[in-house]
Amino acid sequence: MRAGVALFLVFLTGCSVSTNTGGKPGHVSQYSYDPALCTTLLPDTGAPALYENLRATKTVESPYYAKRYNRALLEGVLKASGEETQNFVVGMGIDLSKIPFTGASNTCLFQHSLPVVSDSLFDVWNDTAGGDHGGGHLDGLFVAFSDGRHIHEAIMVREDASRWTLVHEMMHANFFRQRQADGARSGKALKDAVQAAYTKLKTDYDDYKLSLSTESLDRVVTGSDSLARLLYQSLVAGSLEEIADESLLLQEWADGRLKYVSPASVKNAAWYIDYSRTLTLQDLNAFAAVVTTMRDQIGTPAVGRFTSTLNFIKSVNDQTDALAEKARENARSLTDGVSFVTGSLDLSHVEAQSNTPAMIEFRQHTRDFFAK
Repeated sequence: MRAGVALFLVFLTGCSVSTNTGGKPGHVSQYSYDPALCTTLLPDTGAPALYENLRATKTVESPYYAKRYNRALLEGVLKASGEETQNFVVGMGIDLSKIPFTGASNTCLFQHSLPVVSDSLFDVWNDTAGGDHGGGHLDGLFVAFSDGRHIHEAIMVREDASRWTLVHEMMHANFFRQRQADGARSGKALKDAVQAAYTKLKTDYDDYKLSLSTESLDRVVTGSDSLARLLYQSLVAGSLEEIADESLLLQEWADGRLKYVSPASVKNAAWYIDYSRTLTLQDLNAFAAVVTTMRDQIGTPAVGRFTSTLNFIKSVNDQTDALAEKARENARSLTDGVSFVTGSLDLSHVEAQSNTPAMIEFRQHTRDFFAK
């Protein structure tokens, strides 16, 4: 990251991933390229964006992890062409640019008209994507950062990315703005809260092992539940947002509201949701294992005491499984005319979203929790 961007504090990134060779899920395309972007879905295919919606506010809560957003912004681009979607995003005050495409010549450069990304933002892109791995590539990225006085927002998309990808990144901006408006914790504040709650739970559990008192057990039970919910908040503000974003767009498409997107984009979304389901729940499930171990070590006094925490984690798992299945159903009947390309992908750039230093540290804590 160069000096110009090193001064900024990155609050949030949102991304979508595709590939030219197929393989594992992770908003990963199974296609060599999407022919619809060369034929029936050209950049000018579609209607004008609803620019009056740029000044409108219609705050709603989605059924996907109860994420709040300004529906007026989404409605502004549901039927827009690719070019109009670009103009609408710029109208939101977002720095929109492209990552120049250097791959196969037969790929459709749907985002060709956008300006080339700046050097400083390209460093941010490379830090997130980690470059190409086994044919996989990052399709789009939203970042929000502060220079100490103002919050700046930027979206980068690959030159060959689809309209779906751009709408996906616009929704990350939409979710981010709503969190800011709601005063919801995210970024460092949420990370610090998770760490503080973990430290307190470890202290309370150590106290219980020494005192075996009802009061100290009460603190362990309460602390476990609080930490589970904080972890969930951190996932909903981060990696589970990928599932919420794609699920929302899939529902808009299935209900006939989101237009001018290709079958390949819909199938990608279904696969990305399924991949993210596996990837992003590992941290909550790791904590569930800690809670279960505490319960079993405490024995009889713990019977029924941790049920609420474990049921909460199970409910998140169940909701996410249901979203993945619904996405598969939406995509199952589609005929896209493109043969699947099989192969193996290195998705370390996707997995890195769940392998931030904070989450690596937390998972190490879970392994070390009972080591002493």
